[in-house]
Amino acid sequence: MGRNIEKGDTYSFEVTPGMFDFMEKEFQRPTDEERKDAVIVEQS
Repeated sequence: MGRNIEKGDTYSFEVTPGMFDFMEKEFQRPTDEERKDAVIVEQS
């Protein structure tokens, strides 16, 4: 919801809770192989 309110640089359309719930089930956790070269960025 914050994304919809802030409308940052990458904002192109509003995502409703229903849209989010629908798409969330399509995402999968990355495998260990996919994560081996991952870079973790922490925000404060």
